[in-house]
Amino acid sequence: MKILKLKLTNCYLIIVESRYILVDTGYEWEWDAFQKGLEELNVRISDIDYLLITHHHDDHSGLITNLIDVNPKIRVIMHHLCSDYLKLGKHVHPSKFWHINKRISFILAIKAKSDKKWTHSFPIYLGRDSDIIIKSDTQLKDIGIKLAGRIIETPGHSMDQIALILDNGICICGDTASNFLHFAGLKYGLISIDNWEDFYQSWEKIIDSNVTIIYPAHGKPFDVIKLKKNLRKNKKENMVVYKGN
Repeated sequence: MKILKLKLTNCYLIIVESRYILVDTGYEWEWDAFQKGLEELNVRISDIDYLLITHHHDDHSGLITNLIDVNPKIRVIMHHLCSDYLKLGKHVHPSKFWHINKRISFILAIKAKSDKKWTHSFPIYLGRDSDIIIKSDTQLKDIGIKLAGRIIETPGHSMDQIALILDNGICICGDTASNFLHFAGLKYGLISIDNWEDFYQSWEKIIDSNVTIIYPAHGKPFDVIKLKKNLRKNKKENMVVYKGN
């Protein structure tokens, strides 16, 4: 597996019979960095057969249209809710969601004021007939991918979140968990939570899936033991309610 590290988001390239599955894309403004990263890994966009989007947020879906323009044969794999949300071009949240604690809420407020690129929007993707839509936990072989593993639903951070679990014990989790901002008390959680109970149930689901190592979208890979030790360490009473859509 090859890891394409952009400024804030990790994208993963999994080889299948000399071709690739790409997991997530980064922000729309990272196109040049994305292409440079692929060159350094000796991968061409024409080598990519599948693009798995773990959820619709801008740092995961921003380059879908760029990639398809270069290689129209890429098939996009995504949750059925993700397919709907990508048509809107912006983050979708429930009427209220949570920043995981006050420190994170403060950091996000500063970032929102200082980073003009951070708009939570992305190029609209209307979908194509070739898309593979995930409606429940799905074996890769059942969608024509010759790789031992499965895609599971892991809502909580976002209702359309999915994760890729390979039979060798690797989990590419998107934003189901993270490994950054520990100084701010994330404890392997995420900066925002759409559904608090779903979030930790998704952790439990991963823990029960014979996973050994987790590759997050943010931060370095880590042992599943970290999830076990931090399960429900972030308390709902410490979260900050935030107004959604």
